[in-house]
Amino acid sequence: MLKTDNTQFSNDFYQTTELWGGYKITPAFQLLAFIPFNTNISVSDDSKKTNSGFGDVTLLANYKVFKNNSWLRDTLSVRQQLWLGGGIKMPTGKFSIDTSEVVSSANSQPGTGSIDFIVMGSYDLLIENWGITSNLSYKINQSTLDYKFGNRFNAGLFAFRSFYLKQITFSPNLGLLYENLNPNKMSGKKVENTGGNDLLGVIGIETRLDRIIIGLNTQFPLMNNISDNQTNIKVRAMAHITYVF
Repeated sequence: MLKTDNTQFSNDFYQTTELWGGYKITPAFQLLAFIPFNTNISVSDDSKKTNSGFGDVTLLANYKVFKNNSWLRDTLSVRQQLWLGGGIKMPTGKFSIDTSEVVSSANSQPGTGSIDFIVMGSYDLLIENWGITSNLSYKINQSTLDYKFGNRFNAGLFAFRSFYLKQITFSPNLGLLYENLNPNKMSGKKVENTGGNDLLGVIGIETRLDRIIIGLNTQFPLMNNISDNQTNIKVRAMAHITYVF
């Protein structure tokens, strides 16, 4: 049974502002780069701590395995495409840990201090104004300062419907996000109260006007088993603005 002490608590807030860009070398091959700025705030029974700074830069390359457009019964448009790729996350962000508070100090750093590798894939299916998009990614983490974050698996599945108003396209969407985190390790040994998995429901909308795309969504926990139930995920939110060159 999990024992709790109401006099001890920690409410953590994580925010990432990310600048990203992509370039198509060919219609089937694209490069992506992500530069994050992380703000981590922890309010506990001891004090309030803020740790912010530029995080780890990520470089990805994707290859379009296929793109298929077809018509059914001369009336129904069906489009699908599959992308596969991978990349590297470089240790450009600050990372240091307090050996007396290993888990909290490691999680609050702007970076992870290690070179990590990512493999990923995505599949899109569009039938007229309806669509389904899915994505998978697996992040293979390395160690630094004898500390290693557990490998991470992410999967997402979203359904959407597009509506048109003159030159503006609205696409409300519903989806699911699944995360599985392997336990962290310190000097080769498992760090207690790390790892786990969770399932999040997502509701959002994307709006496109010519070359500008604006997206908003809210993510809420459906299932939570993180850090041996020491951590409870609350509501997340995501917003993005993209300009297509």
